[in-house]
Amino acid sequence: MLGRIPLVAIIITFQALKFRINVVYDNPDISNTTFPFPPTTSFDWKRGMLKEKKIYTENGNIRLKEIL
Repeated sequence: MLGRIPLVAIIITFQALKFRINVVYDNPDISNTTFPFPPTTSFDWKRGMLKEKKIYTENGNIRLKEIL
């Protein structure tokens, strides 16, 4: 096989990715303004985390959908 290049088929497929993330509106902080004024509950840790992931084929059909 010296000097010969093997034939390799390369298949390129189109994929589109769509991500949804948590934002402030989905997870607002809870602050209490009534006596005896308990501490504020913060959901800052949850913001920016992935909420949903979708992968589409070249036809526009959903190939994979993950809800996290």
